[in-house]
Amino acid sequence: MAAESGSDNSPRVLGGFASILSLLGITLFFSGWIYRWAYFAYYSLNLNDQSFTAQSYLIVPIQIYFGTLSGMLKTILLLLLLPLLITTTLAVLRRLAAVWAALAHRLPRLRQLLVLQEAPDTRLSESRRFLASLLDELVIVAWVLILLFWFSQHQGYQDARRDAIETTSTLPVVSLVLPQRDGVLAQDLRQLNDSGEPIPDPPLANHVLIGDLELAREVRNSSLSDPSTKQVWRLLNQEPTGWLYMIRTLPPDAKANERPLLLAVPNAKRSQTLVLAPTPPEPVA
Repeated sequence: MAAESGSDNSPRVLGGFASILSLLGITLFFSGWIYRWAYFAYYSLNLNDQSFTAQSYLIVPIQIYFGTLSGMLKTILLLLLLPLLITTTLAVLRRLAAVWAALAHRLPRLRQLLVLQEAPDTRLSESRRFLASLLDELVIVAWVLILLFWFSQHQGYQDARRDAIETTSTLPVVSLVLPQRDGVLAQDLRQLNDSGEPIPDPPLANHVLIGDLELAREVRNSSLSDPSTKQVWRLLNQEPTGWLYMIRTLPPDAKANERPLLLAVPNAKRSQTLVLAPTPPEPVA
């Protein structure tokens, strides 16, 4: 009998362990997706256009919750706040139910409904217990999702803002050399010099423009990094499909609502030379 009891408990333990892993996986994936959605939304990019693997969304939350000391402190605060919010919400709902019951005793029609609810019916009693249990679970799930969404969205925005500022950015400095036919907004290497004179626009006989002309000129006029003004081109993301996303970082005194200029280069793997560095190199004397 003891052996049979042990064999019966084993599937229950394994089933409970599998349930915990499933809930943990859903939580991590949800947090990772919201974090990346907020991060790329800061740069006006759609996360669905980025080809991240599903497994990577399970790893990102580890950096969110435990990557830094401040993140760990926020995680501890989140874990302490969650039970308080759940118990407070449940207490408020039970108080409202008690007020509803007291009100029902004073109104004739509601009193009749209350009498029917209090009738000794086994099915009705089981239904009430089921609804009460369902309400408790809905409150728990709702608060967990709300806190995870807020925490991940806030951290994604903060990290995106950090990477947009030159003095705090963790993105690599990029130097991209393209064929002249593919880099119409880039600078001609044959005309570069240290005189600071503006480089004339290239002939655009084979190109047309739709949209803001000044924005295109802004990209061309600032297509070279300028460490002195804390505006450096850094690599935001590189897609396996060939798309390459670069941002021009902002100076430390940039306004809170200011966004960095973003440049998307298609087919960047073709005939390109891509050089990455952690920081802008010092100019050669």
